[in-house]
Amino acid sequence: MSLVRSAVLSLASLALIACAVPNFPAADVAVPEGDPDPSSPPGEGSTCEDPNQAACAPDACPALCHSTEGSRQATFSHCDKPAMVDGVFLDDCEDRNVCLEPAPNTSQGYLCFALCSSDSDCPGGVSCGERLLSDTVSVRVCDPPYQSCAESCCDPTNPAGNACPPDRPCYLVLAPDLSREASWTVCEYSSGGARKGEPCTLSRDCIEGLTCVGADSAVRGSGTCLVACDLANPGACGANGQCQPFPNQWGYCL
Repeated sequence: MSLVRSAVLSLASLALIACAVPNFPAADVAVPEGDPDPSSPPGEGSTCEDPNQAACAPDACPALCHSTEGSRQATFSHCDKPAMVDGVFLDDCEDRNVCLEPAPNTSQGYLCFALCSSDSDCPGGVSCGERLLSDTVSVRVCDPPYQSCAESCCDPTNPAGNACPPDRPCYLVLAPDLSREASWTVCEYSSGGARKGEPCTLSRDCIEGLTCVGADSAVRGSGTCLVACDLANPGACGANGQCQPFPNQWGYCL
């Protein structure tokens, strides 16, 4: 076997190890001088994992590592801005989380979000959707907790006067795995720019005051942004049509 072919096979083996081992245990593999071992953390005091690659877009996520030095942050807790070390993201979140900036240039800062590949991975019946990991790569994470409008929820029709914390817009959301006796809302961390009639995947893809109707959270752009409305107000939609239940206390104009 030629020296060139041996080197190619060795590098291919290392790539397979990096993709197949989610927790990055130490590997007794000879690595050419000057090349980092892709199966090792970027230093002592950290744990690493590969998110389910189906959760990443457009191609694949880099490995995600978490520092074990000092306190580790829980889901939706503030985290330090992650650093890129030896080709991986290093943050101070707990395992199976990732530190993201959900809404740049706001008071939200960086927060830990729970990784997911589908809605079934998320607790409380919330959706699993894409958020930016970097300027070019998105990762799928669980939404913030939803609020039942049979009890108390924010007002998705009033961006200026809803009950969410500052810089957190209120959205009416579809929650198919939760009670159909109630509409559900969420105090989001970010707000998109899609306008009425434009495609969406989740309600936060739309501008405030709209909701995403007819979407499958696993299919990008499968829904439509429509105006949210109050079912108790017969004239809520005006020229936008009639208020359709979604599914109970609040609705959308069509």
